[in-house]
Amino acid sequence: MIRANGVKHVARFWLKDPGDAPQIERRIEQLAGIPQVIDLIVGPPLDSDWGRQIDKSYDLAFVMTFRDLEDCRTYFLDGLHQRLAGEIERIAERIEAFYVEY
Repeated sequence: MIRANGVKHVARFWLKDPGDAPQIERRIEQLAGIPQVIDLIVGPPLDSDWGRQIDKSYDLAFVMTFRDLEDCRTYFLDGLHQRLAGEIERIAERIEAFYVEY
């Protein structure tokens, strides 16, 4: 078994205009410059036929890793995150975000 600890931040975006996905992806990639971010992956849903329980209704998602809860809090309050989150909120139809501590 792989053992690790930290915090994962996952977010999915349903965009008003799916054509905005490349622009949003570039904005999200900027978040990797925040020092507390260990890694970041961003992209569209995987095109698979693994059953209807696999939700592919969103346009874009990311998974981000932090060392601990404190680093995650620092990221959340960072000015770049706050600015980009506000911009994306105006473009998105719906956003779903959650955090996993492991």
